[in-house]
Amino acid sequence: MTSDHPERGRPVKGVWVLLALFGGALLLVPLATWATLRWVESGLIETPRLNWNDRERWRNTPVRWTTVERQGLAVSANRGPWRELDFNLSSHEEAVLRQCIVLARMAEDDLEAFTQPGMGSMLQQLARQAPQSFYPSYLLGTWHRLRGESEPANAAYRASFERAHGVVKQRYVTTDNQPLAGQVVGTFELSHARSDGQRLDDTLVLVYPALETDRRGFVYLPVYDTLYRISRPPQPTDYHVRYDAETWFDFPDRVGTLRPAVVRPSGQ
Repeated sequence: MTSDHPERGRPVKGVWVLLALFGGALLLVPLATWATLRWVESGLIETPRLNWNDRERWRNTPVRWTTVERQGLAVSANRGPWRELDFNLSSHEEAVLRQCIVLARMAEDDLEAFTQPGMGSMLQQLARQAPQSFYPSYLLGTWHRLRGESEPANAAYRASFERAHGVVKQRYVTTDNQPLAGQVVGTFELSHARSDGQRLDDTLVLVYPALETDRRGFVYLPVYDTLYRISRPPQPTDYHVRYDAETWFDFPDRVGTLRPAVVRPSGQ
């Protein structure tokens, strides 16, 4: 039977066209997302750099407490007991880092020696030897800050955080949840895990000396992209600090925020 109104069939065809376009879009969106992630990982798309001057606007993404051991379906006899981590350093960069760590520990043991002019020259030389690394520039910023040289300190921190893979933030608050602002809290040590699945290497412990909180009570630690463990948290003079931390952690974004550390005077 033919219809006396053939134009009534046309909207049906239009609906199918719309559904086809919609279905194609649903497939293209995840495909585009997947491709973007692969391009970022391969370096074809540059990851946005962290701007030290914008640190108060960095997102407060909580860290995720995790483990370095394989779990669940990932466990197998031939893959090793540890999670495989995509974090490796060249022997040259690691050698520079090891020299920097020695100097950072000196800041904790002998602050006057650390702030001598010769120390700044050494840190500048190390920064030139490993221009891709954030850590020498970070220590150079700390050296300038401890000498009261705010402009070169900020310039060095900007260079450091631009190169950093991520940032760990720690906030210090009083017992009534007020920020502990402008307080020297001491040295933070953060272990960076490396693993090929068969062997876990947690010997890379970056040292962040002479940390001082900002007006909101935060300190900022530039890091590589891996799993982390607090090897030794700061213990500021004349204060008791309660850290709410577990073992290993990571974070999904560029900036991860630890749980606030609660501080009270030693006499209380």
